[in-house]
Amino acid sequence: MPATCAIVSAMPEITTNPYSHVLLSRLHPDTQVKWHQGSSNVQLTLHLGLDIPDGAGIQVDEWRGGWKDGKVTVFDDSFVHRVWHGGKKNESRERLVLLLRMWHPQLSPVDRAMVINYKPGIDWKPKKVKAVTKLLTSDKGVQARWEQQLKLFEQPGYNERHQQAENKVPPTKYSAQDGGSWSRERPCPCHGSFCAFCALPLTLIRFRRRDVREGGHVL
Repeated sequence: MPATCAIVSAMPEITTNPYSHVLLSRLHPDTQVKWHQGSSNVQLTLHLGLDIPDGAGIQVDEWRGGWKDGKVTVFDDSFVHRVWHGGKKNESRERLVLLLRMWHPQLSPVDRAMVINYKPGIDWKPKKVKAVTKLLTSDKGVQARWEQQLKLFEQPGYNERHQQAENKVPPTKYSAQDGGSWSRERPCPCHGSFCAFCALPLTLIRFRRRDVREGGHVL
C-alpha cells in the first residue's frame, strides 16, 4: 500500500504521536470484540470504511452505529467500546477498515510536545524526541493543520451540548448480552491512568469525552 503509506507519512498529527499506529482491521463474520478501552484521551481513533458488509457494527459508550464504505468514523477510545459482525459464516464477507490514531485536535502542538517530553514510558530515542519537539513547536505547516482540524470541533453550540451531557453522565453498566460485563462508576473513563486533561497544566483544553463523529472529514 505505497500510496496509503505516503499519505499517512505526510500527516504530522499521526507521525508525531508516539501512541499512534496505522493498520488494516479485519473482523470475521459471527465474531465480536468485547468491551475494551484505551488508556488516554490525548488521541482520537479513526476508522475508514473499506468493505462494510451488513450486520457489522460498533458501540462507543451509549452511542451505537456502524461504518460506511469510504467514510470515516471518529471516536475517543478512552470510552469503553466494542465491535461485532453479525453476518453468517461462509455467507458474509469480512468487515475491513483502515484504523488510524491521531492527536486529539484540542491538544495544541505545544501541548503535544509536552506529552512527548514529560510523559513516562515513551520509548523514543532522545534524538527523535528533540526532532519531533522542534517540528511541533516551530513548523508553520503543523500549526496550520492543527488550526484547521480544531475548527471542526469548535462548532457553535457544541460546547454547551457537551457540557450538559457531561453533567448528566450516570454510572453505566453493560451486561453480558451486550458483549461482556463492564461497569463505569465515574464520568472520566481514563481516571487513574494518564489523562492529559488532569495530568498537565493545560487551561485551554476541553476534551470531547462523548464525541463520536460518523462520516466526518477530519484528515
